Amino acid sequence: MKYIGIILVNWNNYIDTIECVNSLLELSPEIPFKIIISDNNSTNDSVHRIKEYFEKTVRVFIFNKNDKSNIKTINYDIAIVNTGRNGGFGYANNVAVKFLKHDDAFEYIWLLNNDTVVDKNSLLYLFNTYQKHNTRNNKVGAIGSMIYSYFDKSKLMLAGGFKAKLLSFFSPISVLDIDISTDCFTFTDGYISGASLFISKYLYLDINGFDESYFMYVEDVDFSKKIGLKGYQLGISVKSVVYHKEGASTEKVIDQKRPTMKQWKMWGYYELRNRTYYIMKYKNVFYYILPIYWMMRRGMGVLLFDKEKIQRSKLLFKALYDGFTRKMGVLKS
Repeated sequence: MKYIGIILVNWNNYIDTIECVNSLLELSPEIPFKIIISDNNSTNDSVHRIKEYFEKTVRVFIFNKNDKSNIKTINYDIAIVNTGRNGGFGYANNVAVKFLKHDDAFEYIWLLNNDTVVDKNSLLYLFNTYQKHNTRNNKVGAIGSMIYSYFDKSKLMLAGGFKAKLLSFFSPISVLDIDISTDCFTFTDGYISGASLFISKYLYLDINGFDESYFMYVEDVDFSKKIGLKGYQLGISVKSVVYHKEGASTEKVIDQKRPTMKQWKMWGYYELRNRTYYIMKYKNVFYYILPIYWMMRRGMGVLLFDKEKIQRSKLLFKALYDGFTRKMGVLKS
C-alpha cells in the first residue's frame, strides 16, 4: 500500500501543531502515512521548535517548497515544508501537495487543521470509506470526518460539512441529517469542512487544488464545488472522529460576544468578501442580493454594539466592493 500524506498548515502555532502531530503518531498502524507540515513563513521559530520536539523519536526533515530532487531519497516520518511566505490556508496546502506530486509513493491526502487532535482509528475509517465509495457507481470524490469539540469531547460540532440552503450560504450538516447506522453519508450540494478532508492526490491535482485568492475562509467551499463540477459526490465518514479547537488559528475567544478589531478584519472583511467572490464565481444573478443582505445585517450589529464604528463599517463596504470586483488576496493594512 502506498503512503497517505497527512498535511497540516502551521503559522506561528507550533503548540497546537505539536499536539496534533502527537495524536497522529498514535494512529492505527494499519494505514501507512507520513506527516507534512506546511509552514506559512512563521515568525516565532515554529519550524525549529517542531523539529526539535520530534527529532529525538522520529525522523524529521526540513524542505523548501521547490525541493524536488531529494524528496524520494530522504527517509522521513515528518517533513516540514517552508512555503516561503504566508499565502493563506489554500496556498500552504497547494505547496504541500505540489511537493508530494514528485513522489509516487503517495496516492492519498488527508488535509487536517493543526488545531485538532484525532481518534486513533480516524484515518483507518476515512481510508476504508473512501475505498468503498469511490467506485464507478458511487464516485465519492472526497470524504470528511465527524468533528467534535476538543473542549467537550461529547459535543458534536459538525457532521463533517455543510449543505446548501435556499437564499442563504450553507448550513451545518447535523446528526439529524445522516443515518448513523451507515458508514458514509453522501451529498452533492454543499461542502466538506477543511478541518478534515480526505481525497486522492490525483483528484486534488486534477481540480488544481485550492483557489489561493481567498487567502482565508470559504476556500474549502470553492474546493468542494470544483470536486462536484468534476461529477463527484461528497461524503462524510460517520465513524471517523476528529476533535477541533475551533478558532484557535484566528485567536477566537470562547463565549466572546463581539469580535475585536483584529478579528473583525478576518470575519468582517475576509468572510464577507470571500462569500461575495464565491457567489460571483459560481452563482447566477439571483444570488447577488445575498452579500448586500449580509453586509446590512452585520452593519446593524456594528452600529448597535461596537466601538470603532467608522473603521468597521468601512471594512464592510470594502469587503463587498472587493468581492464584487474580484479584488482578492491579502488585506493591505
